[in-house]
Amino acid sequence: MLQLSGMDTVLQICNLTRTMGTTYPISPDQCKAAYRTLVTASAIGLVLNVYFDNVQARTSCSNFATWEVATARWVHLS
Repeated sequence: MLQLSGMDTVLQICNLTRTMGTTYPISPDQCKAAYRTLVTASAIGLVLNVYFDNVQARTSCSNFATWEVATARWVHLS
């Protein structure tokens, strides 16, 4: 689960035990790598970029559906 500043709700970005998503599916190993990056960024106060896939017709970070699946295909420290 993830909620970044500017987001109106929490998203399901991946699953540590099963593959999620149909467009660019995210495996458990990819999820674990993204999770490590997110925890590192939070711990040391770095800015990060997250690219989402499998979004259901949302156009910005301020209009996601509650608990929507929006897999984090790419998480990058700035």
